[in-house]
Amino acid sequence: SGRKSHYFYEKNYSDIIKDSFSINKKQYNKLLKSIALYNEGKFNKSISILEDLKSKCETTNEIYCVNLFLALNYTDMENYSESIKIYESMIQQGLGDSRVYSNLSIKYMDLLDFDKAIETCKMAILLNPSNYFAYNNLAYSYFYVEDYENAIKNAKQSLSINEKCVQAMKLLVIIYNYFNDTENASKYEKLALENGITKQELDETIDYYLSDLAEVN
Repeated sequence: SGRKSHYFYEKNYSDIIKDSFSINKKQYNKLLKSIALYNEGKFNKSISILEDLKSKCETTNEIYCVNLFLALNYTDMENYSESIKIYESMIQQGLGDSRVYSNLSIKYMDLLDFDKAIETCKMAILLNPSNYFAYNNLAYSYFYVEDYENAIKNAKQSLSINEKCVQAMKLLVIIYNYFNDTENASKYEKLALENGITKQELDETIDYYLSDLAEVN
């Protein structure tokens, strides 16, 4: 329906932008424009604005916000090494909150560095025990190193915090299918279908992972 208004981005990213550039409306509008471009998949244009804003940052909130969206842009461009560099720099600057550690864990998984992924997930949870994304990421990290007991445990913990976390549901369906636990597989498949996952998508995901597991074993 065309470009969304600045109000849309103020509302949907209010927890991230916080008080960024609150005394400079021009810079604030540039921040919202960069976020809009990010949402539209115009990553290079978004990055260009954010890089310019980096030199204008005066507060911790501003530095955090600009760097976070830079990392998100690079992530969606699949430039994982650059997004990791940004997240690690944020941590070194004392800006490593639960969201940063949780996002970083996914990038480590993308690079198959599961030990670091597990470590950063645990830090994300330590900083915010209600971060269901972090539990979900930790579940997948354990899954990839074939620690299925901890994968199940953390996927269920993610669901206990957010009962609509479909990624955790999908992982549980995969694991229970792998172990031929039809009762639990059916239970979480039903939940996934009730929460918007199509049967085709679920079947394709199960086939993909189970074929990989069969090759490994």
